[in-house]
Amino acid sequence: MNESYLAPQSDLVEKSSSSGGTLEDGLSGNYTINISNVISEAWGKTKGVKRYILGATVLMYVGIFIAVMLLALLGTEGAEPGLGFILIQIVTQLLMMTISVPFFAGMMLLAMKKVQGQPFDFGDILSGFRKIAPLVIAGALINVFIIVGFVFFIIPGLYLSFAYMLTLPLIIDRDMGVWEAMETSRKAITKHWFSFFGFWLVMMLIFLVAMIPFGLGLIWIAPMFILAYVIVYREVFGIESV
Repeated sequence: MNESYLAPQSDLVEKSSSSGGTLEDGLSGNYTINISNVISEAWGKTKGVKRYILGATVLMYVGIFIAVMLLALLGTEGAEPGLGFILIQIVTQLLMMTISVPFFAGMMLLAMKKVQGQPFDFGDILSGFRKIAPLVIAGALINVFIIVGFVFFIIPGLYLSFAYMLTLPLIIDRDMGVWEAMETSRKAITKHWFSFFGFWLVMMLIFLVAMIPFGLGLIWIAPMFILAYVIVYREVFGIESV
């Protein structure tokens, strides 16, 4: 048929600019992290996701506030220093992590859909709670390993702070187990550890600048960070679930 008679075609969703890597590429170190390209792409994709990510952030902090207040009502504020006080602090941190980590994972899934040009909605933000157990266990283990690394040997602590960066997206995207995701992240990032350190350093500098005008810049920078984080993950392992 003559193409002049065909109906015009249009993309109703934005297409991904890169298919990214694969699990094999990530583990072999066959990837590159171009920080300026990552930030540029993330900034260009913030339109349409800001209200979702900012809304999820507000909801997350409201949940944490309510949980902490409930603990206070149970008498935690008056606890004396000692073993009981330490246990209360541990319970508080675990409770905060139980709320914040699934929300963060949900933001990542929404960002993955945006990056891949797939439709998304606010319900994606709550999807992290479907994998709450492995996500929270992974978050707790990572924190413990990093703390132990800093307490006894500063260099291992610094190394692990970045080596486990891709653990949570591996769990939410590829449905990996906790240890498998942690080791996959560590092995891949070790190949280009300084690239991840540089990415984090640049993002922290951008965050500091965004906070200068009463933190108003975070309205744009916070969503951009989530998107940039997901784009880095895509460059290393690709995105499989969306």
